[in-house]
Amino acid sequence: MRKKISAILFLLFFVLTCYGQSLKEFTTKGDGQYAAKEYTNALKTYMDGLRLYPKDAWLNFRAGLTYLFLPNKTESLRYLQTAFTLNPSIDPYLYYYLGLSYQSNRQFEKAKEFFEEFKRRNPNLAGDIDKRIRQIQFADSLSRIPSNVVVENVGKVINSSFHEYSPLVSLDGNTMVFTSNRPDPDASDKSLPNFEDIYITKKVNGEWTMPKKISPKINIRFNDAAASLSPDGNTLLLYYEYGGGDIYVSKRDGEDWTKPIPLNENINTPFFWETSAFLTSDGKKLFFSSNRPGGMGNLDIYVSEMEETGDWGKAENLGPTINTPGREDSPSLDPDGSVLYFSSDGHPSMGGTDIFKSELKDGKWQKPVNMGYPINSIEDDSFFSISEDRKRAYFSTLREEGNAEIYTLTFIEPGLDIASVIIPAAANPPNTTRGSAAAEHQSTTPPPPVPTNPRPGEAPKVPAAPKTTAPITATPKTTAPITAAPKTTAPKTTAPKTAAPKTTTPITAARVNDFSIIYIFFAIGEDNLNEEAVTKLDRLNVALTENQQLNILIEGHTDNTGSQLLNKALSIKRANMVAKYLTRKGVTPSRISLEAYGATRPIVSNDDEREGREINRRVAVSIR
Repeated sequence: MRKKISAILFLLFFVLTCYGQSLKEFTTKGDGQYAAKEYTNALKTYMDGLRLYPKDAWLNFRAGLTYLFLPNKTESLRYLQTAFTLNPSIDPYLYYYLGLSYQSNRQFEKAKEFFEEFKRRNPNLAGDIDKRIRQIQFADSLSRIPSNVVVENVGKVINSSFHEYSPLVSLDGNTMVFTSNRPDPDASDKSLPNFEDIYITKKVNGEWTMPKKISPKINIRFNDAAASLSPDGNTLLLYYEYGGGDIYVSKRDGEDWTKPIPLNENINTPFFWETSAFLTSDGKKLFFSSNRPGGMGNLDIYVSEMEETGDWGKAENLGPTINTPGREDSPSLDPDGSVLYFSSDGHPSMGGTDIFKSELKDGKWQKPVNMGYPINSIEDDSFFSISEDRKRAYFSTLREEGNAEIYTLTFIEPGLDIASVIIPAAANPPNTTRGSAAAEHQSTTPPPPVPTNPRPGEAPKVPAAPKTTAPITATPKTTAPITAAPKTTAPKTTAPKTAAPKTTTPITAARVNDFSIIYIFFAIGEDNLNEEAVTKLDRLNVALTENQQLNILIEGHTDNTGSQLLNKALSIKRANMVAKYLTRKGVTPSRISLEAYGATRPIVSNDDEREGREINRRVAVSIR
C-alpha cells in the first residue's frame, strides 16, 4: 500500500511540476541543452514537453533532430514525421533531416524522395546531397543481395555500453586483443574522460573470459589502441598519441609485455598521423595508414618492407587503385598475403566507411570490391581480421547499439549467392561520455547543423557534415536498423497452412490480393520445393509479372532442431531456393529482398512435430 501511495504522489508531483512549466520553458531549456551538445538531457526535456504538448510541431521537430545524434537514431522518424504533418515549414532543413532519418531506418526510397526535394529547394548544396543519394542507392542495391555470411555480435562479455573495436585474434582463435574506452574502475579521478585502453581475453571451453587490461607497461594514461598482433602472438603493434599519433611495437616478455617503442622515421612522421598498422605473417612487410603529405587524400595506406638491417625501409603509397581522396584505414591481409582488407569512405560505400577487399595478382592490387551487406552498413565498418582457415572473421561496427562493437562473421558455403542473416545482440544502454579519441568513433551520418534560432525562422548555414581534417584512430560505424526480429511468442496455430489456399482460379488470372503472404513448407533438413510450393510460386510469378511495381520479401526459417549455425545456413538455402525459382521465371533480382532467421522466429511451438516444427520449417513470401 505504501508503495502505491508513493507512486501516486510521485506521479502527481511530476504532473503538477510539468503543468507549471510553459511550452516556452520546455523549448528554451531544451534548445539550450541541444546547442551545448547535451543531447541526452535535451531529449529528456523535449519528451517532458511532449507529454503535455504532443501536437507542438517545434517540440516534435527538436526531439526528432536530437535523436539523430543519439544511438537509437531510428526513433527520430516518428517525431520528424509528426512535425512534418503539423507544419512542413517548421524548419528549412526538415526535408534533409527526414532523409537522414529514413536512411537510418533503411527506407531508402523515402530517403531519396526527401533528399531530392531538399536538393530542389537548395540547389547550391546539390553536390553534398547527390553524394548522399548515391550512398543510399548503393546501400539499397547491396542490401537486396546480401553476402554469404552469418554475422553475430560477440556478446556482452566483450562488448559494453562503450566503444570496443580493433579485434586482433591469435592464430589458434583462443586469444583476442582489442581496444575499448570503457571506464577504469580503479581510476582515482572519476571526472576524467574515458581514454582508450588495450584489453585481452582468452577463450575457455568455447567462451570468452572477462577482458582485462593487457599490461600497465602498455596502457598509458591517455589513448592507446591495438593495431596488429603477429601470428605467434608475441609481437603487438599499437597506436599511441605521442608525436601526434604514431605506431609503436611491444614484445611479449613471459606473461607480460615490454615497454612499447616507436617505429622508425620511415613509418612515423612528425606532425602527421599514423593511425593503424598490420604486420604480415612472415614479419617482412608492414601496411599502415597515414595522412602524411604526398598522398591521395585524407588517410592513405602505405607499405614498408623490412631491410637487411632489421629495420623498416622507405614507405610506399599503394597508389590510386587502393587510395582515394577519402579515408583508407585499418589495413589487414589474409594469411598468405594475397588479399588486402581495409576500410574506406572514398570507394562506393553504403555510408561512412565500408570494408573492402583487393586481390594481389601479378604483383598488383586489383580494384577493391565492397564486402557487401550485412558486413557493411550505412555507418562505419572497419578493422576486418580473417582467420587462418578463412572461414571466420572479426570486425568492428556501429549498429543499433549506437557505440562501436565487435562482431564476428562465418562464411557459408559458396553456392549460396543471395541471402544472409544478421544475429543482433541485445542493445546496450548508450553512454555519451567518451574519451577524446573515442569521441571520433561516432556515427558518420552527417550530423544535422545546430540551428542558431530558438524557434523557427533562420536557417542553419550548412546541412552537410564538416570535412574531417585529421584522421581518426578507428572508424567503426552505425547503424542501420538490424532486420532480424526478436523471437515471437505467438500462440500455436495452423494458420500458415491455410494462408494460401488452393484455388481453381487460372494462373493467368492471378490476383495480387491472393498473395499478401504465402508460405512454403519443407521436410526436415531439406530445401527442395515440392509440387504444392511450385504451384504457389507459379501463381505468384504471374501476379508479379502483371504488376511490375510490386516487390517481394522472402524470409527463410527452420525449426529448432540442429545447431544455430546449421539452422541459419538452412534458412538461407530455403530462401535462396524460392528466390532462384522466381528469378528463373523472369522476376528481376532487384525486386527481391531476402532475410534468413534460422530458428529464431517460430510461429508455433517447437514442442512437437505435427502442427509444430513442421510449420516452422517454412519460407514466408510477402508483397511489399
